[in-house]
Amino acid sequence: MTFYLIINADDFGMSESINHGIITAYRAGAITSTTLMANEAAFMNAVHLSRSFPALGVGLHFNLTSGKALSPPSLIPSLVDSAGSFTMQKHLWRAEHIEVELESQYNRLLAEGLSPTHIDSHHHIHLELDTVYNVVTEFAFRHSLPTRLHPLSKNRLYPPQTTNFIILDTYHEQSDMDKLLRHLSSLRKGTTEIMCHPGPLVRSSAERYESELSVWTHPIVQTALSSPHLSLIHYGHLAAIPQTSTRAASSPSAIGRRQLPRGRQPIRKMIKGSSSARQQRNTKARTRNRGNARRQHQQKAAQRRRLR
Repeated sequence: MTFYLIINADDFGMSESINHGIITAYRAGAITSTTLMANEAAFMNAVHLSRSFPALGVGLHFNLTSGKALSPPSLIPSLVDSAGSFTMQKHLWRAEHIEVELESQYNRLLAEGLSPTHIDSHHHIHLELDTVYNVVTEFAFRHSLPTRLHPLSKNRLYPPQTTNFIILDTYHEQSDMDKLLRHLSSLRKGTTEIMCHPGPLVRSSAERYESELSVWTHPIVQTALSSPHLSLIHYGHLAAIPQTSTRAASSPSAIGRRQLPRGRQPIRKMIKGSSSARQQRNTKARTRNRGNARRQHQQKAAQRRRLR
C-alpha cells in the first residue's frame, strides 16, 4: 500500500532566513511543498529561490494579518488602515474586500511567472473564519486550485481538490521528533498534508534551541521519509491520484482525533496550545497517582493499628 504525503512549509517569503530554512529542508528531502507570502519583504528572494528549484511545489500563503496589503486601501477599507496595514479587526472583514486582496496576492505570483499549486493561509484565517473560507474556496473553484483541507469540513462548501487528511502540529524541539515519527508511522490510505515551519535557528536571551529545521532534517526522520510505502508529492500532483477526487474527509470522524480542534477553540490556538495541554494532562495524572498512593499508605497504616 502506498501513502501519499505532502509536507508543506508555510511562510515562504516572510524573511530571507526563513526562505533559507525552507530551501535547506527541501534540499534535504524533508519537504515537498511551500506556500509563498506575496506581500512580505523577502518575496522576491523566495521567487528567485523557487526558480532554482522548479520541482518544489509553490502555492499561495494568503495573508490578511501581517504587513501591508497589496491592494489600494480605498478598495479594502475593512481590512486595513489608511496606510494600507492590516488591522486584524476580523469582525469587520467583508467578503468583497477579502476577494480583492486575494486576487491581488494571487496575481503577484502570476506576474513573477509562478503558477501556484494551491492556496492555504497565514495564521489559518481560512480555517478559522467562514467568511474567508468561503471566499478562498469560491476563488479556488474559479481557478481550479486545490486548497488546504479544513479539519471540520462538514456542512461547508467543499474545495475543488484537497487532501484526504491534514496534520496541523508543531515540532519546535528535538523532543518533538517522536511526535513527528508517530505521525509518519500512522498515515492512512490516501493523501495527507503535514504542515511545518522549518525556519532558522532561534536565539533567546537565555538559551539557544534548534527549530523545526533540525527535526525535519534529522537522519532518523530522513530514514522514515525514505520508506518504500511512502510517496512524497506536492499539491500539483493531486489530480493524478484517484483518492483525492472524493470527499474522503468530509466529516470530522474521517479526519482523525489528533487533528480536530477542541470545542470552539480557534485552530491556531489549538496548535500552539497542544504542548501545554499535554503537559497539563501529565501533571494532573501525576497528582492523581500521588493521591492514590497516599490513600493506600494511609489505609495500610490504619489496618496495622487495628491489628495491634
